Amino acid sequence: MQILHNDGTTTNLGACGQLPINDTDMLQIDFVANDPDKFLAYYTMELHYGNSVVCNLLDKSLPGWSLTSSPIPPPWAPPAGLQVGPFYGSADPTLSALNQGAISPFWQGGAMRLVVKAKGDPINVCQGRAFPYTCCYLLQLIAHKRTIAGSTYACDHSFWNQYNVSETSFTITV
Repeated sequence: MQILHNDGTTTNLGACGQLPINDTDMLQIDFVANDPDKFLAYYTMELHYGNSVVCNLLDKSLPGWSLTSSPIPPPWAPPAGLQVGPFYGSADPTLSALNQGAISPFWQGGAMRLVVKAKGDPINVCQGRAFPYTCCYLLQLIAHKRTIAGSTYACDHSFWNQYNVSETSFTITV
């Protein structure tokens, strides 16, 4: 995870890190959402902070939002996600792996890069940017697997749902 500064420099932000940001900074997250069996259903990426505030970072209406294949997948991970999703199938073709070239019923996922405007609006919390005020933040990535239930694939939060959770926390100073 990095903060991209307007002057072209970057600052890494690791677990338990603390970092000041300014109005022009962008948040860049390289991450892996993968199912080696190629039955990835969807993944979520949320920021949790304050008094039970949750912001969906995969909301494509956020300023500066982009979701692409990561050019730097970690060595233990699959190759860059050619179909970034974040959903196996979605009514919105820009968010659907099937509309991005995945061949049904398979979608493995891979290494992706999310970029979004970093500094937020403290009045309209969670509407437009990642970090609205100085706080401790928890970044949570959950990757869900499609499982076979009878003769159909279950992509909901049913009894058969399998998922993996990754979390990291840090402090942002606005």
